[in-house]
Amino acid sequence: MPMGSIGFPPIMGAPSLFYNGFISPWPIHPTMMGQASQGLAAVGVNNSVPSGANPAADADIVFPDVGDWAKYCDTIQKRRRAEVGKLGDKLIREGFFEIDQLTHDCIATKELAQSVDIGIGLAALIIKYADEDAAKVWAGNFNMNPV
Repeated sequence: MPMGSIGFPPIMGAPSLFYNGFISPWPIHPTMMGQASQGLAAVGVNNSVPSGANPAADADIVFPDVGDWAKYCDTIQKRRRAEVGKLGDKLIREGFFEIDQLTHDCIATKELAQSVDIGIGLAALIIKYADEDAAKVWAGNFNMNPV
């Protein structure tokens, strides 16, 4: 029996780009088919652009500084109770510099809570507020004037 390049018998099947020129012996879930041709780096990665975003203008988008944004959150009646402004310096020390880093696309609630040593509920609120404001930034209608 002829041997493959690493001493195993070659896999029989129709030629394919997925596995050394042959059909893979491991099934690929239908939802993964589109990602298979993009390589393993694409598996499980959300490369979509937020709704309302203009991909061509990505480089021009400037997200607010987390410290300033945290203080701004305290000026909004609905957000005041969370006292996010007190966490601005702590968020920056942990490497959160722009609010898009605090959106649900970038960090899970549990990870944020552990990273900044806050309660899960407060972390969920911070992510909710960041999602709301980042969407406004993407849409081009965000400002930090007190509401």
